[in-house]
Amino acid sequence: YILFFGLYNSIGAKICFQFARDLQISKYNYFHYENISKKDHLTNIPNRYLFDQTLANYYHTNHDVTLLLFDINKFKLINDTYGHDVGDLVLKKFSATLLQQCAWNEQVFRLGGDEFAIVYPRIIEEPEYLQLMHTIKRAVNVQSVHLNKQQKAFFQTSIGYSNSRDCPTSDTLYK
Repeated sequence: YILFFGLYNSIGAKICFQFARDLQISKYNYFHYENISKKDHLTNIPNRYLFDQTLANYYHTNHDVTLLLFDINKFKLINDTYGHDVGDLVLKKFSATLLQQCAWNEQVFRLGGDEFAIVYPRIIEEPEYLQLMHTIKRAVNVQSVHLNKQQKAFFQTSIGYSNSRDCPTSDTLYK
C-alpha cells in the first residue's frame, strides 16, 4: 500500500505541476494577445478596436468628449511615388507628432490606413479647436522623412472636429 500510495502521489504531483505550468502559459498568451490586439503594430499606438471601446465607455458613463479626426493629405501619392517603406515612415512620424501635441489625458489612435484620431475627455469649444487645429497643422507641416541624402518628403493633414454635446451617440460623433 505504501508503494502504491507513493506512486499515486508522485503521478498526481507531476500532473498538477504540468497543469499549473499550462495555466501560466495560457495566462501569459492571453495577456500578450490581448495587448497586441489593441495596439497598431507599426505606430505602436492604440488601434480602432480600442478607439471604439474608448468612445463607447465615454458615452456609457455620460462623459463629455471631443473627437478630432485626421488623415494625411495625398498619402496614396506618397506611397505610389516613394514606396510603402517611406509611407510607413510618414505614418510613424505623423503618429509621433500627434502624441507630442497631447497632454496627459488625451489619447491618440490609428484608425486604419492614414486615418488617426485624438479623443479629448472634455468639450472643446470652437475657438479653442481652431487654435488647436493650427498648432497641430503647424507641427505636422514641419515634419518630413528623408528619401536620400538630398531629398525629403513633406506631408500635411486634414482635421475634422466633433463633440458629444452635438452628438447623441458615439456613431454620430464619428460620422
